[in-house]
Amino acid sequence: MKKYIFIALALLIVGLITITLSGTSPVSQDAPAALEKVVVAQAFEVFLYAPLYVAKDKGFFEKEGIDVEIVTAGGDDKAFAAVLSGDAMFAVGDPTFSAISAEQGKPGIVIAGLLRGVPFMGVTNNPELVVNEPGDLTGLKIATFPAPSTAYTVQRQYLKHNHIEAEIIETSFGTLLAALDNGAVDIALELEPNVSLATRNGKRVVYSLAKEYPDFAITGVTTLPSTLESHTDAVTSFENALLASLQFIRENPTEAAKLMHARFPEVEEDVAQAAIENMIAQNVFPPDTTISKLGWEQAIAVRRSAGDLTIDAPYDDFVK
Repeated sequence: MKKYIFIALALLIVGLITITLSGTSPVSQDAPAALEKVVVAQAFEVFLYAPLYVAKDKGFFEKEGIDVEIVTAGGDDKAFAAVLSGDAMFAVGDPTFSAISAEQGKPGIVIAGLLRGVPFMGVTNNPELVVNEPGDLTGLKIATFPAPSTAYTVQRQYLKHNHIEAEIIETSFGTLLAALDNGAVDIALELEPNVSLATRNGKRVVYSLAKEYPDFAITGVTTLPSTLESHTDAVTSFENALLASLQFIRENPTEAAKLMHARFPEVEEDVAQAAIENMIAQNVFPPDTTISKLGWEQAIAVRRSAGDLTIDAPYDDFVK
């Protein structure tokens, strides 16, 4: 009996030595494949890009097999420039810059929508100011982000389309509400979560451009046509993760708010949740990543009207 035990132990030892020398183990055979590294250049780091951050922080990208690094470019044009230079695989920002770049012979292609509809809302601290129709903006001073930002471009187009004489005051990002408080402007055209923070502090929303432009390609994911062929799996994985993120946000706004508070600690959870629920209600956070033909054409029309774009930009040529 002892002889058989000794033989069994000897065989076990030999097996362990063989595994050690070969550098393999039964566990390593089941180890997951390495995640594909993907760099994403975002125009800015803003609360509005919640679907991108939730996809990252909730692990939806990893689940799809990609390791996403988010870098901040400092502008919509700079985000797409990072894609053109090869420093990033995807750009997150105004998707019309793929068409604007095409004027210089460097076109991009939009693979997904991150937001839908124009998310800007006019906020005031004047209790007597009422905006029931476009003409009520006549003679007012409206603070927006500087040109050629989407905020400035869309507000300018709205005033021009409705033949309204109002003054747009180009104001640095993060200082619009201060301009309102010091009396420099009558209205601040703001984004969430600043809108929810402002209303909590006694200000009022007097109009919403989301109601005027409910289907508008405001923020998307852009890449190069060559990337669709060379990194097909990464493109699909990125789209799938964003779709999962959008669905999660719409179904779990409270948990999404906690994730956003962790990333933006200066935004309190109740403000974050109010902001998310407001954007869901206005369909700024859409149920899917589709960019519609109408949404694309509306965005292109605004850019053409502003003089930022002169070429035709057919939907089928620029949207996947």
